[in-house]
Amino acid sequence: KNILENGSRPRDHAMSEHRVLPEKARDLKNILVRIAEEAQQSPTFPSGLGKKCRPFSWYVENVHPELKIYQVEENDEGSDSNKLNMSNGKTLPSKPLDDQRMAIISRASPVNIAYVDASGGHTEDPHMGATDENGNFGYVHDETALVKTPPAFVFKDDMDHTELCKKGDPNWKMLTEKVYVDLTNHEAAEKRAEHGLAKKKRAKIFCLVYTIEKFHDRVPAIRETW
Repeated sequence: KNILENGSRPRDHAMSEHRVLPEKARDLKNILVRIAEEAQQSPTFPSGLGKKCRPFSWYVENVHPELKIYQVEENDEGSDSNKLNMSNGKTLPSKPLDDQRMAIISRASPVNIAYVDASGGHTEDPHMGATDENGNFGYVHDETALVKTPPAFVFKDDMDHTELCKKGDPNWKMLTEKVYVDLTNHEAAEKRAEHGLAKKKRAKIFCLVYTIEKFHDRVPAIRETW
């Protein structure tokens, strides 16, 4: 029945929507049924799913019984696009939610999302802020510290230099084969921006490293090579 007069088969977009969609839905259903049947044979398949998986209506009836589910009446034309287009003078979405969800949002109250300062003057946890190296509160980190005063890059000894800079290890390959920084053009672009000759400001990348106390020994190397 899907053969055209010239003997060729019609493409999906040329077939009737009433024919294509049900066929695809049937095929998908068969695939899902097969997958479910195979899954049920697994020794780790959970038991009693009928009692564990509940429909949304169950939660409405048992968890929040005060919710009242109501039926939405269609207009004379029966068009979905014209359902629930107005409610108490307020415009609703062009594609309304289902009845259960409409019941929930009809009872929901507006939530104020304005900023509220709950720090209490930053005198008690968890709003006391950061501490400096002496344990005093009030420390504010300078994110440009490494740029202003970069630490010296030094090796412990020649052995350390040889071990850390040996060619062929993964880090060396990454820096020499995978990563390329065009420092010449970078410096030129920086100068153009500095003198107002660039069309737009240079982008900046903020690098941040989270660490914990037992890994603090790695911090000096990070500071030296960032």
